[in-house]
Amino acid sequence: MSVGMALAAVAVSAVIVFALRAFPFAVFGKNRHMPRALVRLGKVLPSAVMAVLVVYCLKGVPYGSLREG
Repeated sequence: MSVGMALAAVAVSAVIVFALRAFPFAVFGKNRHMPRALVRLGKVLPSAVMAVLVVYCLKGVPYGSLREG
């Protein structure tokens, strides 16, 4: 891969990321309200993601190794 192709790939990736991050602001501007489902997801999803990450991190820990001792 040449340097030009690498720079083109980075540029395309940057444009796509910028467009995806700007999309909600363009759709839900000052005059529109977010749907209730999105508001609820915004409240519930962070806790759910953290719970999944904790379970994933502890999946390989043997049950008896968590005791005080």
